[in-house]
Amino acid sequence: LLMPLLISDDTIYIGNPADEGDTFYSVPKSLDSGLKMINVDAAVGIMTMQNKVYVGFTHLMLYYDVTTEASRSENGIKLASISIEEE
Repeated sequence: LLMPLLISDDTIYIGNPADEGDTFYSVPKSLDSGLKMINVDAAVGIMTMQNKVYVGFTHLMLYYDVTTEASRSENGIKLASISIEEE
């Protein structure tokens, strides 16, 4: 499942499908050197398998468990609220 994402110099933000608002998973690019190559065309999204939720970077074959606050913390990922204004 591909989700909307925002990219800053040091972080990738991936939309949280459980919250249709402005909540994103905040993934620091410092977690893996391949994350520095991620752009808006990359296959990035949320995957659910065996009752666990993962942020996935398909072409890197890199998946981080974000099911619970503890698993997010262990993986260095946070939930972030971002307000996006459309013109």
